[in-house]
Amino acid sequence: MCMESLPDELIIVILSQLSPYREQGIAAQVCKRWRNVIADFMSSRERKFEKSIRRGRVQWHELEKDNSIKISSRQDMSVCYNDETRSVYVFGGISSANAITGFNDLLRLDMHTLRWTREPIRGVVPPPLSRSVLVSYKENLLLYSGVHLTEQHPFSPPGLTRVSNQLYLYDVNSYKWRRMDFLEDDCPPPMYEKASCVMVRDRDLEMDAFYLLGNVDRNSPKCLWSLDLHTFTWEQQTLLDGDQLEILTRADPCQIYEINGTVAYSSALLVIAILPSQLHACLLLKTSYNEWRCQNVNLSNLPNNYAVFFKRMLLSSYKIKDTLALLTVRPSASVDMMNVRCKVRAPKLLRSSTVASSSPTQQLCATTVGTGHPPPLNLGPEFALAVDFITLFLLDLSDISKESTTLKWVVQNDDPRKMGDVADTIEPCFTCKCTVKHGTFVKGRGELILIGEMRPRNASTIPVYVLRTSC
Repeated sequence: MCMESLPDELIIVILSQLSPYREQGIAAQVCKRWRNVIADFMSSRERKFEKSIRRGRVQWHELEKDNSIKISSRQDMSVCYNDETRSVYVFGGISSANAITGFNDLLRLDMHTLRWTREPIRGVVPPPLSRSVLVSYKENLLLYSGVHLTEQHPFSPPGLTRVSNQLYLYDVNSYKWRRMDFLEDDCPPPMYEKASCVMVRDRDLEMDAFYLLGNVDRNSPKCLWSLDLHTFTWEQQTLLDGDQLEILTRADPCQIYEINGTVAYSSALLVIAILPSQLHACLLLKTSYNEWRCQNVNLSNLPNNYAVFFKRMLLSSYKIKDTLALLTVRPSASVDMMNVRCKVRAPKLLRSSTVASSSPTQQLCATTVGTGHPPPLNLGPEFALAVDFITLFLLDLSDISKESTTLKWVVQNDDPRKMGDVADTIEPCFTCKCTVKHGTFVKGRGELILIGEMRPRNASTIPVYVLRTSC
């Protein structure tokens, strides 16, 4: 039987086994039918991944150490994924060993070969910066703001701070940096605790926009700015009733996400802040050209047994269609974990272009930890190096587009009749051992990628974990 005689459903099954980062693109050039089949499959990939993650049919993978290039131990770096090159980019940061060494190099992780490279340096290169905003837009990377390594020179003009408000663009095809200069009154001031997102095709402005939310100083409320990605002009936005919401008046870290399908408004942004033992959220609803109405959003409470996962700051988060994935991290030896019962999965090992599972550690399906009684957790010798757990929680966003003011947790347990439903309780089953305390979530092609911060004692490479649909 030849491939031409197979139905499209079977061809999709066969071609879905190819790498989405390169091999499916090559297969799409074979014939028109394959191109159409792969195009349909790619358009539904994110929705299928959302369905898999809600049903618990996912598996963590850990990328093996790549010593092909030397990467100095660093923290507070900026991360994003660019689909033009099918790669994850990491910029800058400061040394994990000392606070007087900074970086301005651009590292690239090819998601097909799973190999790190250091990108060429051309054009006007940014200075060493940490905590910058790095986002991807078509063939460009946008690098905004960040903290300079040292204080300004004593003879510098007054008013300058360590926080930058400079915008740089990097072309992933020409490997060239360029600096975008603006007049002082035509761009945002230096901001602390920034959050950003790219809104493709703002329906009100008929443009692609980059939105930035942050605090000018520790005592000021948050302000919102937009950047037209066609003309590269900034516009300050007005937040109506923003002073009435705690999440917008405090200088706390937060994330913002575009909400699609709102009924009465052309655009909407979800602002969410996960602080130790506190969860806050609000909606920004666009009412006119540059005005946004602020609306509080309630979050259903977590059971007491699982509130311990949120006693630390949120590790990272990412929006997948109508689901918000929240990643928390907790020490394995934490005393307050004794009364928590959940399953800890060992990550499978990811090698270059392949997945290997020959090691006994990788062959573990799940280990139940937490018996509800002393002594503290004992995970066994296979978890001797696991100093932390990462646990994934899911929030349902589907009702937000219907002007609902409450977010509910997605049920995660072993009962297939309840998995993926929406309820006020949660039983986390996406707990995995890891070697990171800080990291950033980015979205690849039908998977989530966690780029962790390096630790001085194992600083040979950047730790990478990938959450994929399980077989």
